[in-house]
Amino acid sequence: MSFAESAFAQDPFNLNFRRGYYYLDIDNVKAIEFFDNAIVIDSTKAVTFYYRGIAHFKNQEPNKSIYDFDKAMQIDSGFYKLHIFKAFVYRSINKMDMAIESFNRYIEKDLNDTIDYSYFVRGKMKGGIGDYKGAIEDFNNALKQEPNFVGSAKNVYRQLEIVDLKKKLGHAEKKLKDVVEGDLNEKEVSQLHKLQSQLTKKKEKFYDLQK
Repeated sequence: MSFAESAFAQDPFNLNFRRGYYYLDIDNVKAIEFFDNAIVIDSTKAVTFYYRGIAHFKNQEPNKSIYDFDKAMQIDSGFYKLHIFKAFVYRSINKMDMAIESFNRYIEKDLNDTIDYSYFVRGKMKGGIGDYKGAIEDFNNALKQEPNFVGSAKNVYRQLEIVDLKKKLGHAEKKLKDVVEGDLNEKEVSQLHKLQSQLTKKKEKFYDLQK
């Protein structure tokens, strides 16, 4: 038995929790096993469910992860930081509306440690579902919170350009569809070719920005 294990020999919960935390970035299965043991000993600590939820997420078990995050919130209704991970879980299973709602619940508490990053990621999610106005608002809010935040102002401006281009692509595609569905005269055929050329250029720029 190591010195550390000896020190916690009289506290099996703490020993299992610390082992689970240690394995969190090394072996998700082992981390889950030790968090399981800790929860069997004491199921009243929200933080254990939180970290086990992260381990399940890393182990590609989204439903178990969401269960653990919900359980943590039942125990401690003020455990708002888990909503960030919960948002990523929902995003991983393509439930974007629920992912955005999780970020909403975190952002509304104005927890300053990662609020700029939360605006940035939520903005990307909103852009992904076509809420361009909301995406632009979030990117601008990210800059207001911290002009030099981890996402970098350059990255935010890049996302703003992508969102703006996606809006223009949508408008161009609609115009193209309207023209194609109509009875084309010579003028409209010329307009169709022009729109197709514009659309191709916009798509090329969009894909370049995404690289």
